[in-house]
Parts: sequence; C-alpha cells; structure tokens
Amino acid sequence: MFEFLFNYRPVVFQQGELLLALPLWVYILALAAVAVAVPFLLQYRAMGPSVTSRDRWVLGALRTAAIGVLLFALFRPVLLVSTVVPRRNYVAVLLDDSKSMRVADESGAARSNRIIELFGGSDADTLAGVDDAGTLRRGLEDRFRLRLYSFD
Repeated sequence: MFEFLFNYRPVVFQQGELLLALPLWVYILALAAVAVAVPFLLQYRAMGPSVTSRDRWVLGALRTAAIGVLLFALFRPVLLVSTVVPRRNYVAVLLDDSKSMRVADESGAARSNRIIELFGGSDADTLAGVDDAGTLRRGLEDRFRLRLYSFD
C-alpha cells in the first residue's frame, strides 16, 4: 500500500532525504497566509449558542488538517536519494596472477579458472578485451568504468 501511495518502497525513504522544493519567498508568503487566517479561526469562537465547543474544535481541526495537507502538496515535496551515476566512477579491480593461483583446489581446478570465469581472461592483456568479459565483469561495467590490474 505504501508503494502504491508514494511510488517508492519504504527503504528508499529511509535512504533518502525528504525536502521541499520551493524558494524562500514562498515560505514567507505561507507565513503571511497563516497570519491572515488567524482572524478567521477566531471567528469560530463567535458562533451562535447552537454550536457546542466540541463541534468548534472538530471543525477547526478538520479545516486545519485540510489546509495543512494542501500546503504540503503545494510546497512540492521531493525525495532526494544519492545514487551512483552509471559509467561515471572508476573502480580498480586487482587480480592475483601469482603461481599459487595455478595450484589445483579440492575440486581439481586451478583457482585462476574462477577468475577467468568471472572476469573473462587469463592475463592482463586478455582481461583488457571486452569481447570475452565474464559475468561479474559485465555487471560491474554496467555501473562503473573498470580498471583491471594483475599482480603476483
């Protein structure tokens, strides 16, 4: 229900910051409107004897709530969430190319095979090519500019 009403999941609201996107003069204008509205609210006190004080409070609260919701909507609430802009930031990936990576594990395959599977290549020259990119590398390249480095 929350996502239907507010168009975002609650997690996004927890990560973001809710701001009002209006200039300062609009806030001053709103304060002036409130100052003008005070005499109208005081007019509820001058109602005839047929209206009880409880009715006055209920009517005043309903009107105040309606005006508050209207003002909040007119102040253009904005959810500000900081995210990574795709392909703008760099990420360095260090790949171990030492002799120990060629040693077979319990499964009988060398550990370097897993690097080849994830990053698509066996050395730095092959890793620089995009045509044989592995699964992890493709996922990272969608969001970042990759710099691949091998070391031993």
